[in-house]
Amino acid sequence: MVKKIKVTETSLEEWLWKSACTIRGEDDASKYKDYILPLVFFKRLCDVFDDELDNLSKKFKSRISSYKLIKADRKIVRFFLPFYPKNIEKDTFWSVFRNIKKNVGQEITSLIRLTAKHNDELIGVIDKIDFNSTTSGQREISDDALINLIESLSSKRLGLNDVEPDIIGRSYEYLISKFAEKSGQTAGEFYSPREVGVLMSKIVDLEEGQEIYDPNCGSAGLLIKCYLELKQNINKKKFLPLKLYGQENIPSTWRMSKMNVFIHNMDCKVELGDTMGSPSFIEKNSLKKFDVVLANPMWNQDIDTSYYQNDRYNRFKYGFPTASNADLGWVQHMIASTKDNGQIAVILDTGVATRGSSGDDKSAELIIRKNILKDDLIKSVILLPENLFYNTANAGLIILLEKNKKHKNEVMMIDLSKDYKRNRPKNILDTDCYSKVQKALKNWKTEKDFCRVVHQKEIFNDDNNGNILPTRYIERTYGLNTEKLNEKKYEKQMNIFMREIIRKFYYKKILYSKKKTHKISEIDTLEVPENWEIKKIREISNFSEETFSEVVNKNECENLSLTKDDGLISQESRFKQRLAIENTSSYKILKKGWVAYNPMVIWEGAIHALYDYEIGFVSPAYKIVKFDDWLDYRLIDVILKLPRTLNEYNRLAAGGVNRRRIVSETDFENISIAIPKKDEMKKLVSELNILINNYKKIV
Repeated sequence: MVKKIKVTETSLEEWLWKSACTIRGEDDASKYKDYILPLVFFKRLCDVFDDELDNLSKKFKSRISSYKLIKADRKIVRFFLPFYPKNIEKDTFWSVFRNIKKNVGQEITSLIRLTAKHNDELIGVIDKIDFNSTTSGQREISDDALINLIESLSSKRLGLNDVEPDIIGRSYEYLISKFAEKSGQTAGEFYSPREVGVLMSKIVDLEEGQEIYDPNCGSAGLLIKCYLELKQNINKKKFLPLKLYGQENIPSTWRMSKMNVFIHNMDCKVELGDTMGSPSFIEKNSLKKFDVVLANPMWNQDIDTSYYQNDRYNRFKYGFPTASNADLGWVQHMIASTKDNGQIAVILDTGVATRGSSGDDKSAELIIRKNILKDDLIKSVILLPENLFYNTANAGLIILLEKNKKHKNEVMMIDLSKDYKRNRPKNILDTDCYSKVQKALKNWKTEKDFCRVVHQKEIFNDDNNGNILPTRYIERTYGLNTEKLNEKKYEKQMNIFMREIIRKFYYKKILYSKKKTHKISEIDTLEVPENWEIKKIREISNFSEETFSEVVNKNECENLSLTKDDGLISQESRFKQRLAIENTSSYKILKKGWVAYNPMVIWEGAIHALYDYEIGFVSPAYKIVKFDDWLDYRLIDVILKLPRTLNEYNRLAAGGVNRRRIVSETDFENISIAIPKKDEMKKLVSELNILINNYKKIV
């Protein structure tokens, strides 16, 4: 009987990578995934078959008797291995591989193909791999490398009680992450991280006997997670299992999916082919309908638009996506493949929630998104953390759709962007979020900093225009350190003036420390002061596109950099050199009192009015805003950097990577701020000038 040692996740990963590196070292390991994973699969088959024999031998006295019984009636076990070791009572089935010393590639290939012949579900899956293949007369993987690989794989057991059931998916996931790390993230296929897949399986309503479908199934990880989720939650030995269906277009990945479902002995049909062009699951000349549809399709995929125009199944009734982005094409295929009371969970790029909302009403994505919203199909939008996925650092979204929603005309927005653990090379979704998300969807109540129930009227209003990014709607405390903010940003720009102006305008909400630095608490609840009014920025300003080429006296124009902490400063004074490119004709002009901001980091405070120079020029990437002349730019500068305003930038910023989230011009213009009325402004300017003069005397 074979000795069994439990394999931990860490040891499994170390073992997998060590095995991969035995072939030709770390630099070349990623080239051999298609050899490594089939051998991991066969190691699993051998170890599971050993377990089956051991269990049977308790009843039939010996392993050889048990093997003969299995050979006579193969229904006793889930699969059959048509070879066995010389000493079947003592040796493992994997030892057959270990004992191959000559013609290793050919012998391994023969054993694998023989196994496929005796297991119909493996025909066309494992027998396509040739461990003896050559390129230009040279072996792709040598016999010595194969011997080393087999020996390395021999150090761990992969039996029934040794590893998690999704061993192939787990191995696939880990090796892809390592290959991506070693190759600058260019080698990674699009794989759904395990924790994200588990979350998806938990938020759809799985029931016995349901039909589950993944139109872009990869290694079948999402289907398997649904299978395991239901199995875990049903407290009875016999239950009606899920019926699983998947389609995958890449042959090597399709083979992985077939291996994965074979190991689990699941009722799962995985077809090879192009889902968008030729869906495999058809009933009576129409798409087959499923209870639950899940997928993680390739993001922003280029696709032939003729698929939409010539579609026979009426899948794209909400609109035709563009050729460069099939995201909402996949969503429409999934909607068309779902029963009238079914659910859909799909992972997509964050751009699918925002594109077109900032003024481009003719955007194909916006039109489709609005049409899907109008049909009241979107139940929840869940924002994931960045840097979870193996071939992109971008954050993703889980969009949960439901054909027959309980909460009509409402969408539950959920923000998990902070719910992760740092890891290398990728972050990991924090599993504590599972119960939080399930509870939010069940209770359907708003929770500050986490989720919010949003009515469709708000999503369709002029400010949002069909934008469904959760951070736009969820009230979140961003943890701004206002003490540090004020010390660093305001100390260098009229310390006392800044403090006094805020004290005058918001004195009821200011607390003073002994150091005379101010804190702003509960800034979003501030009442508008008397003789002030609420205005949208667009009502009191306009954007400037004046360029450096239009300046008459270029010698008087300073080359400026926009900094978070120090405002607008001369490049030469800060960096001791000019950083602008030689051709500065496209650079933007900035005059004293005008405001410049960097749309990618405005939410960190990269927005300032020009104080210290009469005129300057800045990067074309910056946005330049001219406020109405009667508004004192010093006051505007303060208002645009108050924590409440920074929170607005944070709320409106859109993008997949935190450091590259952009606030669009339209969103910036629609921000509401409190400003003095004209008469009040005149009065305040007089007071401010007195304050400044007094400050100068003190200094």
